[in-house]
Amino acid sequence: IMNINKELLKTLGRLYYRTSYGQNVLLHSLEVGHIAGMIAAEIGANVKIAKRAGLLHDIGKPVVYLRDGTYHLHSGEGEKIARQRLKDLHVSKKMIDEVCWLIAEHMYDLTLDCTDYEVKKFIATNYTKIEKLLLLKEADIKASRQDLIPQTVVRWKKIIEEMKESKTPFALSELAINGNDLLKLGVKGKLTGIILNSLFDEAIKNPQINTFETLIKKAEQLKDALS
Repeated sequence: IMNINKELLKTLGRLYYRTSYGQNVLLHSLEVGHIAGMIAAEIGANVKIAKRAGLLHDIGKPVVYLRDGTYHLHSGEGEKIARQRLKDLHVSKKMIDEVCWLIAEHMYDLTLDCTDYEVKKFIATNYTKIEKLLLLKEADIKASRQDLIPQTVVRWKKIIEEMKESKTPFALSELAINGNDLLKLGVKGKLTGIILNSLFDEAIKNPQINTFETLIKKAEQLKDALS
């Protein structure tokens, strides 16, 4: 999966003495890495990123368990540990950022507790990374039990299709107006970003407003309210 130095070996070794959902965490992590790599190869995604994220996705569990007596915050702690260990191995910053983002977010909406809007906002904000995150989530579930259906993956894929059908913007650049349009209204500096992000949020909730005429009117109203 990846080169391993003494510090990473020690960190991974701690997983061997932990169980989660009846599984040995180290063996589970190795399995997730292999499955993620296979799925990535099948769909043409980056195999190295998938394997590294899979292997390291639960690397924070021993630390948070000893500290808190629970695995609840392991994704955030795992992101910090993985970032340091990958730096030690002289992995590129781009690779580190991508792998660590996946580790940090792999638990998001795992129990389907997020609202549709929250999921849509998360997907739209991180759309270029979502395929890799869904891949990791699927590998994580399959490595737990082959017969389990990855409900988060099913839900998110359905939401993505709904977003595409309703022409929901997946990025600020897909809004019907841009910074130049706001400049003509006299909007400058930080206010430009504030207004565009506000309009982006509204368009995610209601894609029908994503027309030039509607957004310009809303932009003028926001300008008056915020100036």
